[in-house]
Amino acid sequence: MTANQSVKQMSTPKAERIFEVTNADVTSDTVTVAVTVYNYGNYLGECLDSIKDQAYERLEIVVVDDCSADDSLTIAHKWMEENHSRFSRVSLWKNEKNSGAAASKNGAFDKARSELVMLVDADNLLYPRAIKRLHYALKQGDFIAAYSQLEKFGDKFGVGDADFWNPEYFKGGNYIDGMALYKKEAWEAVGGWESVFNGWEDYDFWCKIAEQGKSAIFVPELLCRYRVHGNSVTSMARRNLVTLWARMKERHPWVLPST
Repeated sequence: MTANQSVKQMSTPKAERIFEVTNADVTSDTVTVAVTVYNYGNYLGECLDSIKDQAYERLEIVVVDDCSADDSLTIAHKWMEENHSRFSRVSLWKNEKNSGAAASKNGAFDKARSELVMLVDADNLLYPRAIKRLHYALKQGDFIAAYSQLEKFGDKFGVGDADFWNPEYFKGGNYIDGMALYKKEAWEAVGGWESVFNGWEDYDFWCKIAEQGKSAIFVPELLCRYRVHGNSVTSMARRNLVTLWARMKERHPWVLPST
């Protein structure tokens, strides 16, 4: 398989640092948890608590607020003031202007001090063993990321669509969520997430990984909780399917059925 276009320049928005505390050096075993938030103040505290409760000890946390109109930034700031001692380093950033999910993810990765980054949207949750299990799996071979099965909750309950890594499975749709543990070098190599795929940026990201001949490892356990609700980026993407499919066909023609 080959990419139809070269990797584009990464979109990383300018951001203001709101809060930062360093308690210990970031080492080779440190995992950065990158949290992006936009108007999810009602979910953010629960998300951050699930990160604080991780069995894996060596953690940094980076939160990027994409100019939320609600109290997300205030909640994140207060939470970090109260809980920073749990982490090697905490930092809170606010984008200078609303930039979208893909650019905010890139901004969070760019600010991570460690070489391993766990991506979590502010409306989702991690089970306490999540990072420890994914970190162990990532060390078992030449993998660029580790991901688990998702537990859906909220407006809908069930199990996600994740399966073992196979680029053929991307034909016709994405089956791996962005909530995964990544090597930062993989993010850099593919140019991060792209805003033109808003809502499908994870699909595009995984396809770029496959096109480079890289692979990720699947941990067949329920380690992450995916909140289903009408305001999620994924839900909004469903309203723009025609445009998104056209962009995928242009960028990654191998994933779509022949016509």
